[in-house]
Amino acid sequence: MRRKFLHFAGLLLLSLCTPLPSLAIDCPQRILSQTPAHFGPWPGPQFLRIVQKPGSYGTCDAVAEVVAGGELQATYTETAQNSIPGTAAYDFKLLHLIPGPNDQLATYGWSTGGDSGSSSYAIYGYRDGAMRRVFSASEMDGTLSVQIRDGVLTLAGFRSTKCMACGYSASASWRWNREFGGWELLPGPKAEDFARYLNAPDLLENNGKGNLHDQALQEYNEVTRQLTERYDALMHQANLAQKQKLRSSEIQWIIEKRKHCGESQEALKPGQGISLQCLISQTRNRLMVLSSGLNGL
Repeated sequence: MRRKFLHFAGLLLLSLCTPLPSLAIDCPQRILSQTPAHFGPWPGPQFLRIVQKPGSYGTCDAVAEVVAGGELQATYTETAQNSIPGTAAYDFKLLHLIPGPNDQLATYGWSTGGDSGSSSYAIYGYRDGAMRRVFSASEMDGTLSVQIRDGVLTLAGFRSTKCMACGYSASASWRWNREFGGWELLPGPKAEDFARYLNAPDLLENNGKGNLHDQALQEYNEVTRQLTERYDALMHQANLAQKQKLRSSEIQWIIEKRKHCGESQEALKPGQGISLQCLISQTRNRLMVLSSGLNGL
């Protein structure tokens, strides 16, 4: 009996140590491309390097590396292929949408999940001593088309709703507003609704609501007020353990917000539109998390 048990235990251990065949994927690490670029005031030659690397759970990842003077300054990863062939895509492009001497990096990713795929689009540029996210759009069901022409960025896709049959095709366009220091949404049919759906900048100049900075400041104050009310309500409902968890998650969120957006006091100044739009986006995301209740932490 003991011999049979040891034999079974050995087989179990062997099975746990053997990679699952379904997760195996042919993905040797290699450099896919290397393009000269100028991302920021770093010394030495700069370039964008795209590297293929094995990822977690059977993925084959494409990693964009920003290299300057032989030093790795930033990395951005998109899943190139997973265990179900053809269910993910990626793209990296050098842009010059923000006026000035520096290039920007655009990343596009698409992956399956649930009933349909989802898309994300982001632009990264040099700011406050490092490469930071300067534009983002996410949570888009299905594929997202991207067009850049004459300094205008246009994203188009399907605006789904709770009633999938009630969804509709939509698009939104942005251009860089030098005075604001951030992105200006251009007028268009349901452009504001689609921009907010993508959690992208949704401010329009000359729409009767004041200049872009004043609009952004009002929106930031309002979403901050809502977040504070939600946080206080959850703290009132929570038991001791839940309060500790809520405090810890709040501290971690503040650290991440500062990492992406910089110091709040600086972001609220005129001409710091990117930072202010980043604060709005981060605060909206946090409000969505807390809106799901204590179980969502």
